[in-house]
Amino acid sequence: MKGFTLIEMLITITVFSIITAVVGLSLFGFKRKQDLESEKVRITAALNEARQRATTNEGGKRFGVRITKNANNEFYDVVELLPGRSGGCYSDPDNAPPVTMVQRYQLRGSVDFIQPAGSGIWDIVFSPLSGIPDPLAGPVCHDNEVTISISGSLDPLDQRRIIVNDSGTIINQ
Repeated sequence: MKGFTLIEMLITITVFSIITAVVGLSLFGFKRKQDLESEKVRITAALNEARQRATTNEGGKRFGVRITKNANNEFYDVVELLPGRSGGCYSDPDNAPPVTMVQRYQLRGSVDFIQPAGSGIWDIVFSPLSGIPDPLAGPVCHDNEVTISISGSLDPLDQRRIIVNDSGTIINQ
């Protein structure tokens, strides 16, 4: 007699299903890690753009990155600050100084900001010509060294850090 028995078919289908599930979960984990790594690169690029604009003293203007976190959104912008204004930390967005947005980046849905923590607005502003991050006036949220931490929404232990040290160098960890 030729052919397969019902038991053989069920075993084959079960093994195939298990292999498919394992491969699918692996690809899903790979995609999450890629999203996290990609977001780290985008944040770093935004910081580099703001620093480069500041160091070239483009029109004598001040540039930085504004991180905004609220219940509905997490995004970051490369911004131009109005003359005479510095950045800061603001739990109430209505108290944040107005800025001119140069470029907006929406944080991917599978990625969250860990640091800065809480909700509000955080400005990382670079000094013209030197590119050193300004210490903030008002409610101080960082000194001259800034750390931004992001993690995957489904795996908060898988984190990436971007550090802007006191000389303005941007370091990925």
